[in-house]
Amino acid sequence: MTLIAALESVPSSSITDMDNDTEVHFCQQGGSLASPKCEFEWNLEDSANHTAWPLRASGCFVRRDVALMFSAQAQKLGIPSNFGVGVTNYLEDSAMGLGIIHTEDGRELSADIVVAADGFGTESHFVVVDYPTRAISTGYCIDYPTSMLKNTPALSKALAECGRLQWQSWSTGVTPEQMAAAIPGLQSWDHLPAELIKNTPPDTIVRRELCLRNPQPKWTSESGCIVQTGDAARSLLPTSANGAAMALEDSMSLADCLRLGGKEEAVVATKVHQDLRCVIFELFPKALR
Repeated sequence: MTLIAALESVPSSSITDMDNDTEVHFCQQGGSLASPKCEFEWNLEDSANHTAWPLRASGCFVRRDVALMFSAQAQKLGIPSNFGVGVTNYLEDSAMGLGIIHTEDGRELSADIVVAADGFGTESHFVVVDYPTRAISTGYCIDYPTSMLKNTPALSKALAECGRLQWQSWSTGVTPEQMAAAIPGLQSWDHLPAELIKNTPPDTIVRRELCLRNPQPKWTSESGCIVQTGDAARSLLPTSANGAAMALEDSMSLADCLRLGGKEEAVVATKVHQDLRCVIFELFPKALR
């Protein structure tokens, strides 16, 4: 809920209009309740006040509504937005102190600071780290009820007492044979996971098009005129449940550093932002990146 605490200048109606103060339940795959209704910790009576207090920090926001709120605030401040135009190249003019971009429609645009927030496919890597960064596929995700394993005694025994929740993702499916072929050295595995793969029912394996990328050594260009943020700087898997929060924190950190540095020290401000945010990201366990 860092978002709420940071939007003091935004009309409160913009926040309350998009707020979904819903009840929170955790359910089994079939829809039955797995736990009683819960409340977020910061709203419990015995907890310390959230930084958003006295506004109530609910736990549910639709990302589209948050984006529309930001867009409306930008329009209110006279900040133009141009959609549907990709950036094909990033350059830096150190002598002039400018960041430069080339767009798909043939334009060249320049600014004191260019913020590359265009995802892990950004072209800004060539001016920031001087080499392309590659995303690594996470492979496949299996999801099927354990009742379908009743004819496999070894697995049935191992899963008899298993009460863990199962999560489902929707995407293009693959066959058990395709998945087995993608796993090197499967024959040398322990027999239980190998049995799981061999007995996977048809139409239960989905392509999990989630990609991760190793951290970069820096997020700014040599002179500091171009700075990466969000997934362009560091990508997080959805399982971390922190991607959007980290992107918002990046944005607020960069904005505040630029405010404190002013136009004269803008390139210093981007590097200060980088140093502050890199420290935070390094605290994340590798499993959550």
